[in-house]
Amino acid sequence: MPTAVDLGLTENPNVTAAMYGIDVSYLQVKVNEGALLPTVTLQAAVQQTYESTLTLYRSFGASATAQLTVPIYQGGAEYSLIRQSRNAGAARLVLEQTRDPDPRQRRHRMGTTGCRKAQVQSAQSQVTASRSR
Repeated sequence: MPTAVDLGLTENPNVTAAMYGIDVSYLQVKVNEGALLPTVTLQAAVQQTYESTLTLYRSFGASATAQLTVPIYQGGAEYSLIRQSRNAGAARLVLEQTRDPDPRQRRHRMGTTGCRKAQVQSAQSQVTASRSR
């Protein structure tokens, strides 16, 4: 059975959002790298006509065009965007800080929780002892 701390680390909306932030930063790098790849454009056209008055009763035409664009020099703007978008390390840091904002606070909370449990047990013992009199 998972503990409350485990559930808080996996089902906390802030943790989930931070995990999606890592995915977004990774995909943003891929999108920015895509600007450096060549592109291919294909266009096709087909035409068929029927004429009843001309000597050429039927005509058919087809054309296809392919265009390849290869980026050679782009001034460095794409490389700059790629470097800026490589903040997956920062996104992971946000996730870790969201999961555990301050380890000292967590230790304090765990100590406080143990103290509260002891107080509840003490109060239950007092109730039991007063009932048995």
